[in-house]
Amino acid sequence: MEGIQLSIARIYTSLDSSIQEIRAAGQPRSHHQNAVLLYDRDSQRQAPAAFNLAQVQRPGLVSMPLQIEADLNHSPDPGLYFLHGVGGDENFFISTCDLNIPPHSYPTKLSFGVVYASNPRWDIPFKSICEWSWTLWRRTTAGGAQGGGPQEVASCRIPIEIYFFPGSTCFRLRDQPDSDCHVHELIRAFVPNSSEVNDYVHPSYSSMTIEDFKNILAGDIRRKLMDHGGARISYDSYSGSPYYLDGTTFHLGSMIRRDYKLCNCYDLATLVYCAFKSLGKTYNAQTGTETDFFDITVEAVQNWGYLAPRVLFGYAPHVVTNNPFWKGGRAFSKGIDQPLVNTMDPNREAFSSHCFTIFRLPGREAKVIDICVAEQRDSGDQELEFDEASWFIPDIDIMGMAVV
Repeated sequence: MEGIQLSIARIYTSLDSSIQEIRAAGQPRSHHQNAVLLYDRDSQRQAPAAFNLAQVQRPGLVSMPLQIEADLNHSPDPGLYFLHGVGGDENFFISTCDLNIPPHSYPTKLSFGVVYASNPRWDIPFKSICEWSWTLWRRTTAGGAQGGGPQEVASCRIPIEIYFFPGSTCFRLRDQPDSDCHVHELIRAFVPNSSEVNDYVHPSYSSMTIEDFKNILAGDIRRKLMDHGGARISYDSYSGSPYYLDGTTFHLGSMIRRDYKLCNCYDLATLVYCAFKSLGKTYNAQTGTETDFFDITVEAVQNWGYLAPRVLFGYAPHVVTNNPFWKGGRAFSKGIDQPLVNTMDPNREAFSSHCFTIFRLPGREAKVIDICVAEQRDSGDQELEFDEASWFIPDIDIMGMAVV
């Protein structure tokens, strides 16, 4: 079998209820089909695929509704063949069922049906976005002339973008009960890689609990959201007005694209809420119920008070302010056009209200996640009392999308 070359022609999903729809922000809705073409060599098409692990999980393995078509430059010897794929993390792999090539058949096109995946943890969402290494193996008889183990025949590399979730999605198109889906920009940014999950929670070398991992992941999400700010979008230091929250409707797709250069705390808190909700739900097989992977709420407080010296969202590290509306300055009835002023200055501006999120883990003290400021601290001069805050869930508009 010397000189055989392998080329993956197509990878696609069969019709299956475990496949979850992925939509880009602002993408017009088309008729939902439970099938995805992940990779097509001839057209150079690629598309992400997401799977609900609660519907495909088996002990130690997951049965995936994937079909893989491959081409060879010439026919291989008779025998049992399988494909094995690795995507950047050796603990996570995909293998196909055996394909029998009988004598005198001389095929050069192979089609593999049922696919299995292995990973140490299935209760945490994860992704694999990279060039996958695919190897064609031929099984040999134990004790035979070739030593009994599988024999490598050929290999190749192709890009794949694939996601796994331990339950349903948290996004649903408004007034369409069967339209659950993921927001592509959010899951691509915030779902951890399979290698990150294994590094933190692999049972053979880590004592970290899932709560520990969620705490670390929450910090990573916050840092990535802070990086969303900059020259293209920053906190409104003129008047603190919302630009993406229209009444109770939040325009998620617009904020992902940064259609407006300014935003306020209500916009930012709702963006945090959406980012955390993008990791979906977790299914409990014992109770038959689902809970959100992250327990996070949007909170608003009236008469918030003054801002301690902080760097606001989107500003360079050296722009420290305790007077958040300094750009409006004397255009208002009171105010001073300096970002950092004396604490007792009578023209120092305060927040009439403030919005942020509260992140909760079982058995731990709740945390404020507030990306209005670059440092993870209380945003005001006084300690926050949670019972003074009111909880609200805004509608999320991404071509009519809502959070459930």
